[in-house]
Amino acid sequence: MEIKVQDENPEACAVIANMISEVFTREVEKITKIDNVQIIDKAVIPVEPIRTNKLFFVFVAFAGGLMTSVGIVFFLQYINYKIRNTEDLKVIDIPVLGSIPEFIPGREKKSPFQFNNNL
Repeated sequence: MEIKVQDENPEACAVIANMISEVFTREVEKITKIDNVQIIDKAVIPVEPIRTNKLFFVFVAFAGGLMTSVGIVFFLQYINYKIRNTEDLKVIDIPVLGSIPEFIPGREKKSPFQFNNNL
């Protein structure tokens, strides 16, 4: 069993961890009637603080978020049953009876039968 204690004061952490392990061994000996319970390593005060690699965790969080978002996009596309164009109908062998052309503002064709009424 491993005991971990976190605190701003490293001396207090070592004392707390050592006391917990001593109390635990006494209580285990009382409860189970086994007398060979022993502490393998005592807690020692660290020389320098433990530093976490923040850049690594940022990268892992970014990669996890990217994979999750791509997965959600693919899932939403998979469950989408909308028909967007005539190719979607051709894939499932449904005949196309007619289609509405795409309207782009500013690119209207002028009819040859339009007259200039500004005369």
